[in-house]
Amino acid sequence: MNNKNSFFSLAEMKQPINQWLCIAFISVFCFWTLLYYFVQKAEAIGENFANNRSELIGKY
Repeated sequence: MNNKNSFFSLAEMKQPINQWLCIAFISVFCFWTLLYYFVQKAEAIGENFANNRSELIGKY
């Protein structure tokens, strides 16, 4: 059953735009996920630094 008029064929790349849209969507999703992760880490580091700094200032 070899139908040349099939709507989508990954082997023949009949719809490359769908593949590139999927790759672009996954890339943007990964970018925002990593950005969120690094922002959360930066906030935690900054908060830790501020807490340690306030403890040091309070000692003197």
